[in-house]
Amino acid sequence: MPRHAHEPGRAAQPAAAEATGFTLVEVMVALAILALALTVVAEAQQAGMRSTRRAQLLTTATMLAREKMIDVEERLYEHGFSQFEEEQEGDFRAEGLEQFRYHVRIDKVELPSGLDAQALAGALGGAGGASGSGSPGGSGGSGGGTSGATAIGGQLLGSQMELFRKVLEQSIRRVSLQVLWREGRSQQRVQLDAYFTDPSQVGGGMMPNLGALGAGQRGVGVSP
Repeated sequence: MPRHAHEPGRAAQPAAAEATGFTLVEVMVALAILALALTVVAEAQQAGMRSTRRAQLLTTATMLAREKMIDVEERLYEHGFSQFEEEQEGDFRAEGLEQFRYHVRIDKVELPSGLDAQALAGALGGAGGASGSGSPGGSGGSGGGTSGATAIGGQLLGSQMELFRKVLEQSIRRVSLQVLWREGRSQQRVQLDAYFTDPSQVGGGMMPNLGALGAGQRGVGVSP
């Protein structure tokens, strides 16, 4: 007599599942890794956007500084160089860029005055005296005359060098220009420095005095 698969009075047993799912710990670890990766990607994107924005602002500030420097140059050559220090501040609202502002400073250039007339005369006079002392016999008087003429020439040359320094200071101006703007809580700036010269100041200040220097040199050659 054949045996039935299910005997009377015995419950049927379900077959065990062959595939198993992820545990709760594994799911939480995977979510944590995903969140960390997304955070790194988001921060990298924000840093890239900030760098792009900063590059745009820096480029705009540089272009504004160059344009403003051209305006300052044209104003200097149109109105001439002032004898006093000048400062100017403003913004770029007219260009639609009110977040940018500028500061301009124009001042005279101070050249070093290390060469004075007395030091130059003493150096040339000492050289002439040394050459005269080495001459044989009665050439000492001639050496003294040459030394005196050299000293006078040194004084004239030193005075003209000082005059040349002053004329250059009158004909050169230094322009320092800053364009400023704010990024968040910090203030950023672009600075340009330029030097401008006025050739008319050099020619007008030096030509009369160069004539005086030539006359002085002709006088040096005549011994009393």
